[in-house]
Amino acid sequence: MKKKLIILIVFFAINIGKSQDAEMPNYFIKYAPLSLIDPITPSWQFSFEQRFSSKISMHYGFGIITPRAFLGFREKGYRMKIEYRIYRRGFQRHRYNFFYGPNFIGKQTFEERMTNVCITPDCASTFEAPAVQMKTSVGSGLGFGWNRVTKNNLILELELVQGLVYYFRDDLGLPPLASQPINQNQFLFRDDFFFGDADNVILPTFHFIFRIGLGLK
Repeated sequence: MKKKLIILIVFFAINIGKSQDAEMPNYFIKYAPLSLIDPITPSWQFSFEQRFSSKISMHYGFGIITPRAFLGFREKGYRMKIEYRIYRRGFQRHRYNFFYGPNFIGKQTFEERMTNVCITPDCASTFEAPAVQMKTSVGSGLGFGWNRVTKNNLILELELVQGLVYYFRDDLGLPPLASQPINQNQFLFRDDFFFGDADNVILPTFHFIFRIGLGLK
């Protein structure tokens, strides 16, 4: 009788341990450390993932873009991303979980600068005026990648995001008589290389994101 009781206790202990290990967190808070050395828009970037089932989740990202004077980067602003994720084989611990899904992305930056502007239609007279250049890009695409969760609920994640964004820019605070700034096109391509003109254009987006985080039950 005593031997059977010991066997029964061991059996329940093993199953309880397995069930606790199999219980995955429903929420993950993540940070992208490499975003601070992004050569285009360095930012403090955080994200939050909420699981609805073993195969479905929502991922929300937000970043604060900060100037980097020593890199010649003077813009500041914010960026965001909302993504619907599908896990192909389900979200499980101790293995590489492959995910994919559509997303919505947006970014807006501001930069104080001196801008050459025209005060006559033929640009015969010009002068420099202080202005704040606002750049905005919104669009959508597809993200896919892998993550892995440890027994301590730490998560490591690598994602590739690609898509198309509508980019436009505007100079804020120009004098009332000033017309369009001179030499608007700062791209290295012709104006007709992409879909649009220099100030309103559709651009491809493509970047990798590495994240680390912690799961919360």
